[in-house]
Amino acid sequence: MIERSQKTSGAAKSRRPSTIPFLAPYSARLEVSEVDRRRKGSSLAPILQPDLGAISRGGPRLVETRVKRPTHEELLIVQELHFNAVLAAVAQVATDPRVAGGLPTQLITSEQLQIATDVLYLLMSELVNKGIPLWCIDKQLLPMYEGSTEVTCPTGTVDVLNLQIRQLQRLTGTTSSSEGTADFATDGDVSTACTQTTSGGNIKIAFQSQTSISNLGILPNATGTWNIAVQTSPDDVTYTTVYSNTAFDAVAGEWQWIDLYDVSNTSAGTALNDVVYVKLVATAPTILDVLEFVVANNPSEIPMARINRDDYQSLPDKTFQGRPVQFWLDIQRDDPVIRLWPAVQLQYTFFQLVLTRKRYLMDVGTLTQTLDFPQRWYEAVVSELASRLAVEIQEVDSNLVPILAGMADRAMAIAWTGEEDSSPVFFRINLSPYTK
Repeated sequence: MIERSQKTSGAAKSRRPSTIPFLAPYSARLEVSEVDRRRKGSSLAPILQPDLGAISRGGPRLVETRVKRPTHEELLIVQELHFNAVLAAVAQVATDPRVAGGLPTQLITSEQLQIATDVLYLLMSELVNKGIPLWCIDKQLLPMYEGSTEVTCPTGTVDVLNLQIRQLQRLTGTTSSSEGTADFATDGDVSTACTQTTSGGNIKIAFQSQTSISNLGILPNATGTWNIAVQTSPDDVTYTTVYSNTAFDAVAGEWQWIDLYDVSNTSAGTALNDVVYVKLVATAPTILDVLEFVVANNPSEIPMARINRDDYQSLPDKTFQGRPVQFWLDIQRDDPVIRLWPAVQLQYTFFQLVLTRKRYLMDVGTLTQTLDFPQRWYEAVVSELASRLAVEIQEVDSNLVPILAGMADRAMAIAWTGEEDSSPVFFRINLSPYTK
């Protein structure tokens, strides 16, 4: 069994069965009329019929009747017939209608589905080595702490595409709370906390005039799963929730940074732009214990330079503190580590790293979930999976292996060709004379 994670693929154990019954009682008769019906969008199901003679004689038989030189569409149908059982499971996930018909579900064994799942998992893990799938690019906010020289990338990170250091303009005002010393949550001192003892409390900041907000930061002083919300108001009467999380993962001493304009449940308009009051609200049984509550706007980002291992190792003092300006990406077995220089000085603990990364595709999971593939990749994934299963399943005609491999290569090449965002590319040519 393969132990799945987004970080390591593990090692696959051989589980090839002695017999696979799903091909035995069927014959595939490929006729031009069926191909024509396929081109017109008719179902593939009528092509696949039980070979009752083979069943009565007690022997499996796979018959292919060809009336002309096979075309690409005909080979595609052969592919579907041979792998209908395993690809039907993929069809349930990928909603691919061209493999939805065929073998009855009761003849698909759990062993066959497990083989297909494992092969698909390995295929998805390998895909990021060949290029950058555009849907596998995302943004992550990483905190920094005093004296730190390294930041571990989030689980599933393959590579760092861009890294910026961000500074926020922190908004200040009059702070109040239902309990505890409210000022401790906004004083910029990470050693003092607004500690409350009753659930359902709040911390409120009142600004002197209307302003806009775009970013939040919460530094908990206690560990637990919190049910919290952040609300804004122009008049301290009507509040609008701009952020909520019923399972906020609070860890004592660890920052949580939030970009409000990236949050799906953020209310636009006056809720972010005409703000006079901001309130952090806890819902029972959550009890607030907060070191810092940051409300900010005007984020400013500066790109960081990426250096190689030799340059990083050549730095004379790797613990020298200041504002980090460069990094080396240390690729580890599990998660890459960003090694910063200089190390983080105290005043920069309120800054963040904005990471644009390439991640692994999400795990296969169960065959009732949606695969982490866009629609434009369905053909390539199904073709490649069929090609790989042809090697895994003994009953498949070996003459079909190179045919399916060629079809898979072609489909993959087409998919990768379209994997671009059509952004403009600029070349700067520097022509200058050479002198000693």
